[in-house]
Amino acid sequence: MAVVASATFWTWLWGPIGLILATPLTMCLVVLGRHVDRLKFLEVMFGDQPPLTQAELIYQRMLARDPVEAAEQARAFLKEAPLAAYYDEVLLEGLKLAQSDAERGLLDDERMQRIRDAVAEIVDDLATHRDKKASEQKTDRNEVEENSPLAKLEKAEADGEEELLPERWRTGKPVLCIPGPSLLDEAAATMTAHLVERQGIGARAEQADALSMSRIFSWEIQDTALICLCYIEHATPAQIRYAIRRIRRRAPDVLILVALFGNTEQIEGEVEPGTVFVHQSLREAVEKIVAVASKDQVRPPIPVAA
Repeated sequence: MAVVASATFWTWLWGPIGLILATPLTMCLVVLGRHVDRLKFLEVMFGDQPPLTQAELIYQRMLARDPVEAAEQARAFLKEAPLAAYYDEVLLEGLKLAQSDAERGLLDDERMQRIRDAVAEIVDDLATHRDKKASEQKTDRNEVEENSPLAKLEKAEADGEEELLPERWRTGKPVLCIPGPSLLDEAAATMTAHLVERQGIGARAEQADALSMSRIFSWEIQDTALICLCYIEHATPAQIRYAIRRIRRRAPDVLILVALFGNTEQIEGEVEPGTVFVHQSLREAVEKIVAVASKDQVRPPIPVAA
């Protein structure tokens, strides 16, 4: 369409000479639009690349209250990639775009709730999805991925084998995903809990105000062995320390994993020693939880200062 439109325009303007020069002139416009921000629309009009990335498109669909189109995009992506890759590369990146807009004051509470609800609908729609077997995928996993605990469990699931996890990890809800204060954090916690449950480990996610005084004592932690603290926003060491103190007050014996999906710097040394940290990746967070469950690690009680 771009070639036909450009040929028509330049022929109308310059006649046969315009017809000959139509394609190279249009290519020059595309290159100009690629490198000059104000002329970006030229690349969108005449270029051969989609104007939006997968993450930008899912963010747009969530803002537009169109979970059906978002679900169709997900199913198209999952024909060639596993669910964990879709969550990491598309849905999580879309939440990061939303968080970036929220930090600039461009998202109000109603829009953030709309995004949270859209993520919940997508997760619910993909609850019955099953990834392809490793032999059916076009790209082979590298050696590191093949040796990871999550990859082993996925391979066992694909081959119909039952992975021997300790009983207390296979029954009940031993993993509790606690979001940070934002509704976007709650969406990330929902995604994490879904991926953990797909590995045969019981998990559930709390709401965004779970760390408030009005809700912290309503947690069901009778069988909880691990708490995953999820942040999309840029969490500071002070925020993380405060959240950990709240969790320790309610559940002093559980292992705490802090998933910092929005942070890029390492802050492990600035908070409580022994806390497990994960940066930027849902898949890595699930791998850590699977590794803990496989070894049946239980954090010893931590003495509380008077």
